[in-house]
Amino acid sequence: MWSMFWKGQQRANLPQLEESCQKLIKLTAQKNAGQRGDPNCINWDNIDMVYQEIAIEAVALVLDSRFDALKNAWEETEKQEEAWQEAREKWKGEARVESWRKYWQEHMPEGAR
Repeated sequence: MWSMFWKGQQRANLPQLEESCQKLIKLTAQKNAGQRGDPNCINWDNIDMVYQEIAIEAVALVLDSRFDALKNAWEETEKQEEAWQEAREKWKGEARVESWRKYWQEHMPEGAR
């Protein structure tokens, strides 16, 4: 009975997860509660169903046998982003020093250098 919660027993439906998340974003950002019959608005009575869709698809994603590869790729991307951020910060610091040095050379008299 509980085999549905074993790793590899579910297949993630990423388009459905994305659609449900977009629906929640639209639902919370719209200017009314959807009660006016506007076809572009989502009725707030549906919010529980949207939460359930997201929860179910998120669990299916974690139980998908491909999730570990996705998580590893995500972590590797995070490490690369951190390395790039450190390099950018270092470069900005060096660029400031070089910029100040250039300003100093251009604007200060010979004897003050």
